Amino acid sequence: MTALWPVVHRCGHRVEWDLAKKQPCDRAGFASWLAERDCTRCWWARRRTPHDQNRVVRGPLRQAWWIEIWELSKGMPPLAGGDKAVAWARKVRHRLLTTAPNRASRKRSGIRNELELGLEVHARAITTAKWWIDHRKVDPRDLAIILDRASAERCPARSTRRSGR
Repeated sequence: MTALWPVVHRCGHRVEWDLAKKQPCDRAGFASWLAERDCTRCWWARRRTPHDQNRVVRGPLRQAWWIEIWELSKGMPPLAGGDKAVAWARKVRHRLLTTAPNRASRKRSGIRNELELGLEVHARAITTAKWWIDHRKVDPRDLAIILDRASAERCPARSTRRSGR
């Protein structure tokens, strides 16, 4: 049995998709997901151009560069942990600390600057990648409370790795 669904993709091409292998309740959602993307031919063509291949490589490098510039400008200490954990935790720390002040108060810049400065002071005390990864899903509006609590409880903010392992 075939369940053909006509989908007009983001690129403008119309493709009939056989969604018989999908559950009937999932077909409409999958078809709308397909509509938000390029058709298969355009998807492959885009990846074959040298410009887009370079963009795929440059994207993560550009993000890492911006995070490094931000860390240097804010005086953030290096994080302790494995290489992959540190890379991930740096992204998490950057996202949380740059979105929290913006969400807290968009109207009054004085309050935003005070909040941003307070967050940075507490964030500098937490140098383990594990802490940032564990708190990656925190709502940025709650970050001030969590950082304050972490510094008050003196949770393992500094690296607890033993040397000689």
